[in-house]
Amino acid sequence: MKLNFKIIGAAPLVLAAVIWAGCDTKMAPLGIYPIGGNDVTLLANFDAGTAAMNPFLYEVGKVPPHITNPEPGGVQFRSFPVPVTVGLTPVTINGVVYNSGAIMPTDDTCCATVEAPGANGSAYALHVTSWIDDPENPLYPPGPGNFDSVFIRAWPNFNGSYNASFFTGIQFYLKVSSRDTAPVKLFQVPIDQTHGIPAPGICQNTTPPIDPNWPWTHCWDHFGYDYSSVPRDRWILIKKDFADLHQQGYGSPAIPPSLTDHLDKILYLMWVEGNAAQAGLFTVDFSVDDIRFY
Repeated sequence: MKLNFKIIGAAPLVLAAVIWAGCDTKMAPLGIYPIGGNDVTLLANFDAGTAAMNPFLYEVGKVPPHITNPEPGGVQFRSFPVPVTVGLTPVTINGVVYNSGAIMPTDDTCCATVEAPGANGSAYALHVTSWIDDPENPLYPPGPGNFDSVFIRAWPNFNGSYNASFFTGIQFYLKVSSRDTAPVKLFQVPIDQTHGIPAPGICQNTTPPIDPNWPWTHCWDHFGYDYSSVPRDRWILIKKDFADLHQQGYGSPAIPPSLTDHLDKILYLMWVEGNAAQAGLFTVDFSVDDIRFY
């Protein structure tokens, strides 16, 4: 069975924030942008009380020079795999007994909510709360060996790629609750070569591959950063140059191997937590705020 559910209640919010990454800020000079007074480095900050993305995020080579098709609904919650299936044993979640059938808690009302206050004295942040419960047992579909995960994604040019080559890196505020027990915690940047087909992904995640000589057949090993060791219950400013984000090593390597060679093929940003194919019940509880490029 696969269960990804909203957890009722949240750890106390702590407004104090510390820097966790150790690279200097390199804010792009605003004077070069022909977009008036809009904040053109910002992707999302949730201060309007919604998960919407900033339509004035700068994109090199575009006319007008900003994103034009952010994903509808803004920053989205998703779970994998879907649908979620209750197996042979009844499951009780928040007093409700589920005996059988499929449950699809994959919409934003389930597990990702814009809540006050945000990081660094701001009005709002996006709070993600969920459970992952998989016995990794052959009696429960889809069986053992599955990487169950929940994630949020920010897709600047929906179903396409974003050209971030003007920028040096990405920063955001992150708060991980002490109740969060997911063994995998990753910030990731998928590109076309690491993302499975269909387009804009070009990694052939089929069995067997469509082309046995295709260089990218083991998918989903995105460029990223492991945030499992950050301090808990406080806002942390994460700042990462593109050059400091790396693949984990379980998938086909990108060609060339550095993210800096693929900045015009970025698909989206994602924060993913998973069970690493381990049996048991895991709690996911984290918040993000003020996502921007520099």
